[in-house]
Amino acid sequence: MMMISTQQAATQYGQPPFTKSTKFNDLPDNVKKTFEDIEAHIQGRVQISKDLKQRKVGEEATKGQDLICKTHKDLINSIAVLQNDILNTRNLKAKVDQSVQDTIVAVHIIDGFRNPQQHGAYLRNHANFPLEFFTRITDQMRRRLQSYKETIEQIERKLTSATQQVQYTPQAISATLEAQNTSFVALANKTAALDADLQKLKALYTQLWRAKTGSMRDPFNQLDRGSGGDFGVESLYGK
Repeated sequence: MMMISTQQAATQYGQPPFTKSTKFNDLPDNVKKTFEDIEAHIQGRVQISKDLKQRKVGEEATKGQDLICKTHKDLINSIAVLQNDILNTRNLKAKVDQSVQDTIVAVHIIDGFRNPQQHGAYLRNHANFPLEFFTRITDQMRRRLQSYKETIEQIERKLTSATQQVQYTPQAISATLEAQNTSFVALANKTAALDADLQKLKALYTQLWRAKTGSMRDPFNQLDRGSGGDFGVESLYGK
């Protein structure tokens, strides 16, 4: 029975395609192709391993982390810039709204001067407008000058710190002094421009006040104001 089973198995499966002593060239073509595919697959995996080793995958991960950190910093800076832009936009809108309101009041006052009988109420309603307007302008100038003063103090502190540190070269100190001088000149020009604008406004109001009241007094002079009388818009309406 054993011999019959062995013969049946040999008949069923046939002879093995190769043995230990079989040469590669003696193998059937389909077996050769199978071995070649296996060899190509192994060589491909070896090449991938070499490529990964050359690429230094760990360094790529570190670079990716650094890139993420840089992107996060850029995002934070962008958010800060956007918030600053929003604040500036709100401030600009507030200034525009205030300018529009001032223009409307000024038009009403002019209408009151031109036609006191029809628009005389405008003069009474806005009698304190000149004082409020110039007070607001003065406060704005005061805040700007305070900001300029703080900027100058910061420059002075940096300059003092620079002179106390030996690593700063004379060239660096000279450049700092030049920058400070440039800042002083710019601040002085801005201050002069603000003062010139204020003087123009005062001159315009004085001219209007004198034309309507017939008085040659200066509504902004403390001595003239001390002599009595109303220097507001209400007094103009009374004339």
